[in-house]
Amino acid sequence: MCHRLVQIGLIGQNAASLISTEERRDVTCSRTSAWLVAVAGLLAAGVLGFAGPAAATTGDSVTINNSTHLTVKTNQMLHVAASAQPTCVTTLGVAAPARPISLTLTNSASKSRTIASSSQPCDQSASLSATISPPAHNGAYTVTLDNGSPTNTTTATLDVLIPPAQVKGVHVSTAGTTATFTWKVDATADVRSYQILNSAGRVQKLAVSKRACGKSSGRCTTDLSMGQDAAGTTEKFRVRALRCGMSCSSKRLPGPPSKPVTASFAAVSSSASSPPPSATATPTEPPPAPPLTTPISTEPTTASSSAGGRHHGKGSPPPTPGSSIPPPSPATSSPPPAVGQSAPPPSSARVVSGSNGGDSGSTPWRWIAAIVVLLMVVLHIGVFITRPDGR
Repeated sequence: MCHRLVQIGLIGQNAASLISTEERRDVTCSRTSAWLVAVAGLLAAGVLGFAGPAAATTGDSVTINNSTHLTVKTNQMLHVAASAQPTCVTTLGVAAPARPISLTLTNSASKSRTIASSSQPCDQSASLSATISPPAHNGAYTVTLDNGSPTNTTTATLDVLIPPAQVKGVHVSTAGTTATFTWKVDATADVRSYQILNSAGRVQKLAVSKRACGKSSGRCTTDLSMGQDAAGTTEKFRVRALRCGMSCSSKRLPGPPSKPVTASFAAVSSSASSPPPSATATPTEPPPAPPLTTPISTEPTTASSSAGGRHHGKGSPPPTPGSSIPPPSPATSSPPPAVGQSAPPPSSARVVSGSNGGDSGSTPWRWIAAIVVLLMVVLHIGVFITRPDGR
């Protein structure tokens, strides 16, 4: 019995020993497998980390003066800043490959220039910055961040609308009512034309092309005719430049007017403005008419009465009782000269004598003689009427 018990005990001890050995073997295998799996996992993770970049980056940013869309209207310095996030993941401290990072400025015609660039490991973030002046031309621009490849891009927009500078060196001269202006050429690339303003600020002449200005002299020249109304007046003028806006085909931006210049236009003389007098102009006053004369007979006449036929001496016969002395016939005067004709020179007055028809003497003496004769006739008539015999 005891022997069997001993055998059974030995058998149980051997069985326990066998079980312990199997367990130890299983544990060892399990540990080895786990270690191999862990190592394989680490190696796989490293291989995958170097095999390709991470998904498309997020969090990249570009700003111009802390803004993603900026419009500038004055000449000022611009600060461009960019932040680029990692583009890959690495493990086990293995160095990551480098990636290029750049900032470019592109205009509306797709012409671009690089304003900043760098190279950083693909598993690290990076930042770029640059300080630039506004572009030489007005218009729309784009600032682009390229982070590792052309597909990883982020942009900000820049609109440049800067007016031209004040025109310098303006001079003016006049000839008659025409003014000639000269001024210095603006060297800004997209200044295309100029305007001339009067003292009220109104445009007197529009679009003096910059292409017409002298390249060698560096000055622009143009004439401005003011018309006859400007004669004898003085006017102040200013000149301003015009620059392209968002494009040169759109509305252009005017600059500030120049300092004023004064133009004095000479007055038109009266002799030059009035026509010369005509040769057949009507005189202001007609010449005096020739004096009127009455022909007077100087032959003596014999007066006799009808009753006695007595001779009373020389003179005119007495008039018949009841008759009157006819007044002398008025002399006709020459008509005044017609309008537009010159007056004929006055001719010498001629009096026809009753006896010989010769030329008369002085006109006043002829009148005095006529009056004396009339007085004698009147006296004879009075004597005849007052005679005592009543004849």
